Amino acid sequence: MKTVIAVYTGTGNSLYIASKFKDAEIHLVEEFLNGDYVLPESVDSLGIIFPVYCVGIPHPVKRFIEEVLGERDNSELGYLFAINTNGGMKGHANYQLEMLLAGNGLRLAYANSIRMPDAYLPLTRKFPSQKEALEMMEKEEETLAEIINDIETNQIKL
Repeated sequence: MKTVIAVYTGTGNSLYIASKFKDAEIHLVEEFLNGDYVLPESVDSLGIIFPVYCVGIPHPVKRFIEEVLGERDNSELGYLFAINTNGGMKGHANYQLEMLLAGNGLRLAYANSIRMPDAYLPLTRKFPSQKEALEMMEKEEETLAEIINDIETNQIKL
């Protein structure tokens, strides 16, 4: 089973999540947009992992969907999943993603969110210390393991 994950990351939280998928091929969204990586015609599973920006999806992820996925034949694209990382405000990111994908002829099979240390400067009153950040991530490891298991067993969840 071939799994490709498109990751958009700012501070590394989303890349960390993607790295937990053992047999996945991980590529940055920028690689797709620059033409440095071309998604194979037949992919069993495609993941999109990104941070929530201003309670929504980041612009490069929107471009990836419109310019990369929207411009190709996706008839052989299998299971499509998404995970967003957020500092506590997941907003409408998964709904926006689902609508954007639908507008480009794609259907999301699974979407979930995971809380990570907050890095959004305008709303952050106090950045967590390294110890606090590690404790937060440790608490989320069980949730992350459940999400990965759901995805690896092709669960449907929106």
